[in-house]
Amino acid sequence: MSLHTYNTLAEAVIALKERGYEIDMFELIENSNDLEQFTIVETHHFEGILNPVDNSVLYVIESSEGLKGIVIDLNGINHVTPKTELLSKIKVHPTV
Repeated sequence: MSLHTYNTLAEAVIALKERGYEIDMFELIENSNDLEQFTIVETHHFEGILNPVDNSVLYVIESSEGLKGIVIDLNGINHVTPKTELLSKIKVHPTV
């Protein structure tokens, strides 16, 4: 569980950038031969403003090399996408 809570996805992105999570990690993960170097350290779930089933999930990720960034899955937890499948292969920090 994260110590940080956010009301909106936009608020979370701004706050995370201020905390140093500035990289769009998805491309790095997608092109990596070593997924073990990445760890999901926080996740944040958001419901759509107009439709609650329009969920999104924001993944806060760090690499063993010290890179810090985020991945946003706009399809949320209700739809399995290639992005969702790739993210499911990354280890999750025990406190998440």
